[in-house]
Order: sequence, then structure tokens, then C-alpha cells
Amino acid sequence: MRNRGPIRSQGNHESAQEASIPLSPKNLLEIGMIDILILGGGAIGAGRDLDNATYKRVEGQVAQEIATLFRQLPSGEPARCHIPPYGLRFYTEEGLQKQCSICWMCNNICGDFQYSFDANHAVSQSLLALISSHVEPHQRYTPSSFERR
Repeated sequence: MRNRGPIRSQGNHESAQEASIPLSPKNLLEIGMIDILILGGGAIGAGRDLDNATYKRVEGQVAQEIATLFRQLPSGEPARCHIPPYGLRFYTEEGLQKQCSICWMCNNICGDFQYSFDANHAVSQSLLALISSHVEPHQRYTPSSFERR
């Protein structure tokens, strides 16, 4: 796991504060690698938790599977918490493109993407399981490790 200071905007990346139009996951560009972000939990505000988060980088087929599932997340209604505390950074050859936090308890995505999704859908659960399988054991969350409201 790596912990990095605040990231600088690169390429087409706009912070959540600068983005004028929220994006749906469907709008994610083709990517080359992804950082799985381990967030502190609780409300995510102004992108600061995303910028300073500890992360695990994945590339190749795993990154493509995460991006594919992320793009397929079905819409849903948001709640008001942030569990499990995961986020993603998406990269192309030009550098960082977009980042977001994903909450399976809240049914929402915050950051450069603004989206409500159905966290119980099979695609959503597959994305959670795939992300969880690539972080340290003590940072893993599975559908059975938190109670949905």
C-alpha cells in the first residue's frame, strides 16, 4: 500500500471542486491502470480524502475488469453514509484522468463522478468483491462485513 500526498491535476483530470458537470460511470474513458483508494470512512468532502488516500495500484486485466464493472453500475437511490471506504483513481497513458469514492451503503459515487447506483445488483457486488480482493486483508470489506440499512 502506498500513501501519497496531494495529487496534482494531470491530463484531463479535474478535481471535484473544478468539475462543472457530474459524470456518470458510463463516461469513464479507456484506462491503463487504477488505484484502489482506502478511505477513512465517513462523509467524503471536497476531494481531500481522495487526494491523500492510501492506495493499491492495479494494472492489466484486473484494472480493465474494475473499469468494465464500474461503467456497468446500475442506477439507484443514495443513502447518507460511506461504507466501505473505497475509492478509485483512473489513469490513461497521459496520467490521472478521474477519481472518485464509492459507497455501497450509500449507493453513491462522489468525486469526479456523481452517480447513484444499486449497490445490491450483481455487477455492484462483483465490483466490491474484486476491489476487496486487491487490498490488504485488514482493509477488506465484503458484502457480509457491513449491514445495509
